[in-house]
Amino acid sequence: MKLLILTALFGLSFAQFDANTKYGRTAIVHLFEWRWADIAAECERYLGPNGFGGVQ
Repeated sequence: MKLLILTALFGLSFAQFDANTKYGRTAIVHLFEWRWADIAAECERYLGPNGFGGVQ
């Protein structure tokens, strides 16, 4: 059981190094409680052109 937990924790620790972003970009923006239309507008007008890699 200890080996299983250790293996799971080891595997999860590497997830932070493989973020799901566009190639060459690393910053992710968290737009909490924004409306969908506002998120789309922000992505098109500011985030995409300025090199942000993803939106949460």
